[in-house]
Amino acid sequence: MKKIIIIGAGISGMSAAMHLIKSGFTVEIFESSNKIGGRCFSFFDKINWHIAQSDRHTALDAVSPEATTVSQGIAEQARNDGSLVNKKLFEIDNGQHLFSGAYKEFFELMKWLGNENFFSEKKNLKVDFVELNKKNNFEYSLDCTKYKGLTGVAHGFLKMKGIDWFDKWIILQPPPPIYYFPRKDISTLDFFQMFLNQTINRLWKPMVIAIMNAPIEKASTKLFLKTLRKMLFRKNGFSLLHSKVPLSNLFENFFDKINNSGSKIFFNTVVKEIIVENGICKGIVKNNSEKIYSDFVISTVSPKQLSKFHFSFSHLRNIFIGSPIISVYLWLNQPIIQGKYISCINTKIEWIFNKNNLLEISDFGDNDKNTYQIALTVSAANELILLDDTDLMKIIETEIKQISNCAEIKILAYRIIRDKNATPLITFENNSLRPKTKTDISNFYLAGDWIQTDLPATIESAALSGKLAAMEIVKNGVKLA
Repeated sequence: MKKIIIIGAGISGMSAAMHLIKSGFTVEIFESSNKIGGRCFSFFDKINWHIAQSDRHTALDAVSPEATTVSQGIAEQARNDGSLVNKKLFEIDNGQHLFSGAYKEFFELMKWLGNENFFSEKKNLKVDFVELNKKNNFEYSLDCTKYKGLTGVAHGFLKMKGIDWFDKWIILQPPPPIYYFPRKDISTLDFFQMFLNQTINRLWKPMVIAIMNAPIEKASTKLFLKTLRKMLFRKNGFSLLHSKVPLSNLFENFFDKINNSGSKIFFNTVVKEIIVENGICKGIVKNNSEKIYSDFVISTVSPKQLSKFHFSFSHLRNIFIGSPIISVYLWLNQPIIQGKYISCINTKIEWIFNKNNLLEISDFGDNDKNTYQIALTVSAANELILLDDTDLMKIIETEIKQISNCAEIKILAYRIIRDKNATPLITFENNSLRPKTKTDISNFYLAGDWIQTDLPATIESAALSGKLAAMEIVKNGVKLA
């Protein structure tokens, strides 16, 4: 049996393993951490759980190196309230995720794991927006739910408040702008100059940042338009799904799939370099200098880590830098939104998610002081990533009170997650430089959300990249024995 090594157990590594196992192969996966899922995982927040139970001393004892501690004032405030809350509200994700209904490869992985029912229903999109203004907030919606498919999307654009009729005509005229491709890639900001600034700010900018995790002045127009077409022209319409369970639960069955296929996974195992002889990859070298030989190797690591494997990839670390995302989880004494999520305009906060609603939590125990959890996200967060907790929380507290028009909102506790390299920054300048899965080193293949998949650096791109790498091995006619 040919030996296949996969470096990394994130989405792309799991996808590659799935396709190889389904084709009759076994694999060995080497993961540097103690978990699967890459950046898509959840964890139990022991600190804030104990605070919610009015046990501040136990909470402080539970501090781990990666924890962000709440201030003593907030801890005492929560202790005095003495709230009893649903424990599910403290199993938090490493950043809130939304999943496009257009995802194909990721949901194939979910189906293989038997977890496709862990997601909300696929139906046409409805997104609420709130725009902060000096006098009164302006609230509007993109509601595509009245009709099925593309008809519903067109109706949603037509009925959208705050968008000039001339701009609506541009969007809906045949052929619409999303069919246009500039010969030379340009930034999405330059492309959308055909619209009024109001439409750019209220519609295109939040869409670009959410889909691309890149500033509108840097994001690739070609890539954005390709992605938008795939999202729009779906049988089930233009939809966004959320997980009804903590993210780590999505991958629980992966271990059974690995064990039942005769494959293996090794945690806390760092790969230092690859073994290359006469242009052929012969295996890997672990951090302890142990060599493990194989017939094929698939790498799913970041450009920075890949550049350490072999000198031929050293140029990639400077082409594909990381783009940061900040996620903040707040435990509040009252909800600030009634729906599942809302997009925020003219704010530092970009999205607010109602976790009680997403996780379908309505019971709060015997105490009459209910606790609500919301998740805030800021994509392409270069402006905020270096702020300390105090300064960041001042901005957040001010904005959530403005958004909700309620000065009585009380923050019981918070958790800040800063990911400086959440996704690679794919721009109009480097999109064409993304490497393909095949490399100049024979038997060595690349996977990961940053390689050339014709998709932004998303979960779907990661899943597709794993499939592409696996299919290269299968396509090459590798014998099973």
